[in-house]
Order: sequence, then structure tokens, then C-alpha cells
Amino acid sequence: MKVSVLIPAYNAAPYLGETLQSVLRQSHANFEVIVVNDCSTDDTVKIANSFSDPRIRVVSHIENRGPSAGVNSGMQHVQGELIALLDADDLWSPDKLAQQVKLFEQVPTLGACYTDYSKFGAVQTDENGFDERGEAMRQYPRRAVGEDAYVITSDSFLVDLARIQAAPMPSAVMFRTDILRKVLPLDESIGAQDVQITFRLANQAVFGYIDRPLMQRRLHASSWGNAMGGLRWLKSHSVTLQELERWTTLNTEETLAVRKLLRGYLSAAAYTLFTHQQFAEARRYFAQTLRAGFQWKTLLYWLVCFLPPWVIETARRFKQRLSALD
Repeated sequence: MKVSVLIPAYNAAPYLGETLQSVLRQSHANFEVIVVNDCSTDDTVKIANSFSDPRIRVVSHIENRGPSAGVNSGMQHVQGELIALLDADDLWSPDKLAQQVKLFEQVPTLGACYTDYSKFGAVQTDENGFDERGEAMRQYPRRAVGEDAYVITSDSFLVDLARIQAAPMPSAVMFRTDILRKVLPLDESIGAQDVQITFRLANQAVFGYIDRPLMQRRLHASSWGNAMGGLRWLKSHSVTLQELERWTTLNTEETLAVRKLLRGYLSAAAYTLFTHQQFAEARRYFAQTLRAGFQWKTLLYWLVCFLPPWVIETARRFKQRLSALD
């Protein structure tokens, strides 16, 4: 089976060469690589074109449009039966494609497959991705179909996804091309293309996974680990969930699960903004949280956001002093 590798790239020159080398080292050689240059201002295109391998092609945007646009553009050029997404700074183990292709061949009904992953870069950890958060990735109901290979057997993967909140990393996922086309075009205003795809396909495709770390996720000092990075994550997830009922038909159980998760993301975003004294935006998110589900505490915080910032700060310091006395 031929695999089309999509690499959305924006100013990826420091890492793209290493990333492409990890693709060229794959034991499964029947692949093509489409690098979607998102109007980079560095040597991204030069590095991609420096490889003489004819399987690598470059598609360029004339303006910066974001990673979701990279998937939309790249999908216009694919020739493979399978699609593998790869961030321009991540790496693959040599047998990553081979193991996933094998699972697709074993399970004809499989629509999507992801793998475990390890981390490298700014943050050092001995844990693989599936081992974090109490092994959340392994909480999905499943049946074994081979060594370390499983098919998720949820009545609704979307309901379990909303409950467990463990989604695959973008560079770990592979899709059947015809399945991925069901959710195209992606909404380009939402940067987290992997989250958008996963949620949009969750009640339309059979998902499977390989419980082996076949992808290395590069972490940067300024990435999702800090508070503002977490806030961007919450915002992109919230928008995806708000749009989901427009993109696909949900049953009652799925609707309730999605709305409950949305309320949690909106609330977390609102409190993060409030903590960082971004009161006007926090007020908007508290209002959205109230619309998703009324709570008196949320209403109180929404009202507090209308007060002058110096009043809020004085009240916060007074509360801290009281806590210190307890």
C-alpha cells in the first residue's frame, strides 16, 4: 500500500532536514512526501529541495494560512491509499510506516491508526506518551489484533474520546485516504488540524493503535507546556467542539458528551485568562461557559470581570492573606 506523507511546514529550516531523513529511512519504501510550504521566510524550501529523492515534492502557499490549510493543500496532490501526517520537527522510527500499513492490511475496516510516542528536545522524560496521565490512551475499550496492535471497540469512539480526553499526536496518525477525505476541507481558522480531524472522524471511522513508541515528538521551550501554550490548546479545542455539531451528525449521547467536554474547556480557558489578568477576554469565556451550562461560581466570576482591575487585584491579595492565616 502506498503512503502519502503530508508535512505542513512554516519556517521549519532548523528541523526539516532531520525530519525528512527519518522518512527516507523507513523500511516501508512505497511512499511519497508532500512538503506544504506555508509561505516560509527561511530556508525551508531550499532544504526540502536539497533532497534528490523523487518521492519528495514541495507545494507552496503564496500566503501564510496555517497547518490545517497545509492538510487541505496537500490532499489535492496525494496519490497514496493511506495518509500519514508529520509535523516538520518530529521524527519517525524506521519501522513506523511498516507497522501501521501492516495493521491496515490486517483490518480492512480500519479507518485510522496511531502509535505510541516518545519525547525529546527541551523536556526530558523517560515516559512514553501512552504512559502519561494514568495511561489514559490505554483506557479505550479494545481488542488485540496482533503484537502490540489493537482496534478500539467503543460503541462511540467520540463519547469515549470526550470522556477519556486522550487524543493521538498528529505525527503518530495514519488514515485511509478515502476516510480522511470525508472531513475535508478542514476549517483553516483552527490551527490544531489533528484535533479537528480526530473529533470529526471519531463517530465515522474505526480507530486502532500500536502500543509502541514509533514517533518522537520534539518539545520546544516555548511550546504547549507553559500556561499560554495551554491556553492556546484550550481555545483550539473549544472551537473544534463548538463547530462539531455543524460538521457531523451526533446522537443524543454524543451531543451530551461533547457539550460537557466543551463546558470544561471553556471554563478552564476562562480561569486561565482570569488568573493572568486578561479580564475582558476572561469575561467572554465565562459567558460562553454559562451558555454551555449554568453554574453560580461561573456567574460570580463573570460579574467580577466587570470590576476595575485594581479592585480585582486588591480582592485577590486580601484573599491570599486570609488563606495564609488559616
